[in-house]
Amino acid sequence: MVYYAVKDANMLVFVTPHQFVEGICKRLAGKIRSDAEGISLIKGMEVKKEGPSMISSLITKQLGINCSVLMGANIANEVAKRYYKTVYSPCLGQLMNTNFCCDVYCSNR
Repeated sequence: MVYYAVKDANMLVFVTPHQFVEGICKRLAGKIRSDAEGISLIKGMEVKKEGPSMISSLITKQLGINCSVLMGANIANEVAKRYYKTVYSPCLGQLMNTNFCCDVYCSNR
């Protein structure tokens, strides 16, 4: 069950096809730490009758947590292959910078 994997997590990394995010968030709502932060590596947008919405906005709305975004043309694959060296994001908090900085990748604010 997804809940047991994330119940004590202070950081949630979302890397899943965008069509599954809403269902995952519904299962997690009210079951994660209130101080958890999220980061999305998901490409695409949610499009509903109300109009388009960023996936990170959907995560924030459904889970009540801050959700930063790290994306590019093929960011998930490139991060997995350790291609990236530096990415700038003013939205990433200290928790994200601490956990995403390593010898081949660093987030600068």
